[in-house]
Formats: sequence, structure tokens, C-alpha cells
Amino acid sequence: MSKKIDLTGKKFGKLTVLKEAPKRGQVRYWLCQCDCGSNPKEIKQGHLTSGATISCGCAKNQKRPKIDLTNQRFGRLVAKAPTDYRKHGHTIWLCQCDCGNTKYVPSTYLTSGDTQSCGCLKKEKEETNLVEKYEDSRVDDVVLPLFKGKEPRKDSTTGYRGVSKYYTRKSKKN
Repeated sequence: MSKKIDLTGKKFGKLTVLKEAPKRGQVRYWLCQCDCGSNPKEIKQGHLTSGATISCGCAKNQKRPKIDLTNQRFGRLVAKAPTDYRKHGHTIWLCQCDCGNTKYVPSTYLTSGDTQSCGCLKKEKEETNLVEKYEDSRVDDVVLPLFKGKEPRKDSTTGYRGVSKYYTRKSKKN
């Protein structure tokens, strides 16, 4: 239950409290006017006092980045310019990759290290990990991990499940 306090006339971010609104259950609500001029809205007391709500919703649509990442490097990407687009409230940045490609990336993906290239880094790692490591596991042109844990049938001529000898017409004896 919200504590009984009078918030009338107080300001919380862009919101000015006009009067107390009807309670809903045990929760206190306040009728608030936003600086943007939108219709007054009822806001939970706890959201006002904690700072969780600071506007009618207009503050999340502001077209300016919160932090300036211009010309900062993130792996192979250099942030060039913020866009007017958002993903989960975060600014989308136009980035230039070392390989020459451009990519649009949310600011949090850059700062957290989740995105470090346009995709070229992943392709290089796949080449190394998938092709070279795969080739290292071959014995007589057979990839042994594919057969690990599978018992061959009793009548197997190769000793591996799913592998059979290939005979040509000339080599097969009648």
C-alpha cells in the first residue's frame, strides 16, 4: 500500500502533479500534466516517486542519442552517426566496418561488445573453426567425430556404421 503523501503541485521530470486520482485497490494514482501538452494522465504514486515515470511517454521518443559514440571504435566497427531510429529505446548507429561495409547497430550492442563487425569477423571465424578444425579430424578422408558412439552392424565390412565399400563394375567379382 502506498504511503499517504500529498504530491499536488510537485514536478517529476516533465510531469506536474495536478491532483490525486481515484485509488485502484491499494495503489494510489495521481493525475499529471506533461510539459509536452498532452492530455493529463493517471500515474502510479510509486512510479512518480521512484523516477520510473518522468513523462507521458514523449521522453522515450526524443530524437537525440544519450551518449555520443561518433568516431569511436568497437572491434572492426567505427560509429559514424546516430540515426532517428530506436530499438528497445536505444539509438541505432550507422557504423563503418574495416572491410568497407556499413551496418546499422543499436548503441547497446556496440558498447557491450555483442556486435564487433558487419558479419565479416563471423565468416572468418567460421572458416577457421569449421573448415580447418573439421579437416584436422579426418583420417583417410573420413571425419571420425561423425561416427563416434555409433556401433557398426555385425555384418559391416568397414567397421563403421553407415559406411560401405564402393565397388565399380570392373572391380566387383562375379
